[in-house]
Amino acid sequence: LDDKERVRFHYAKANEAFERTFVKYCEIPINYYKDKMPLVRTDNNTVSTLLNIMLEKPKEPSVYHLYRGWYYLKMGQTQMAESDFYNCIKLNQYADDAYMARAALYLNDGRYEIALKDYEFAKEHGAKFALADIFGYGLALIANGDYEKSYKTFSELREIIPWEQNTNELIHAIDARYEINAYLDAVKSENG
Repeated sequence: LDDKERVRFHYAKANEAFERTFVKYCEIPINYYKDKMPLVRTDNNTVSTLLNIMLEKPKEPSVYHLYRGWYYLKMGQTQMAESDFYNCIKLNQYADDAYMARAALYLNDGRYEIALKDYEFAKEHGAKFALADIFGYGLALIANGDYEKSYKTFSELREIIPWEQNTNELIHAIDARYEINAYLDAVKSENG
C-alpha cells in the first residue's frame, strides 16, 4: 500500500469506530432531559409530581408544555415530547430549555442538522448550557462536519470536567479525523 491508500484505509477504520461510538454518545444529552422530570410511584401508577403541579395551576402555558415534554421524554413518547417542545417554543420563542431538550431529542433521533440549529439558536440568545447541552452541541457540530468548532467545544468541556472519559475519547477521535482530513486535502491540492 502506498501512503495515500494507507491513509484512506486508516481513515475508513477510524471513521467506522467513530460512527459506532457517536451514536452511543448521542444518548448522553437526551438522558439528561429524561432525568429532568422526577417520577414517583403511587398506587401502582407512575405519576410525575411536577406535571401534577402544572396540571393543577398552569400559570405559564409555555412552562406547562416544557414540563409535559420532559415527562413524555421520560416515558419514551418522543413524538409527544417533540410536539410539546414545539408548542412551548411557539408560546415563548426564547424558551431555552425547550430548544435544548428538542435539540437533544433531534440529536438522538439522527436529525443532526436541525439539532444544531436549535443548539445554535439557544446559544445565540444567551442560554445557560448544562454540561449535557455542551456535549450535545459538540456532537451536533461533529455530525454537521464542523470539526474545528467541535474540537474547541470538547476542549472547553474537558477543562470543566477533565475526568470525563467520553469527552477525552471524542477529542482524540475528532483530532484524528481532523488531521486525516487535512492530510487528504493537502494530498489533493498537491496532485491538483
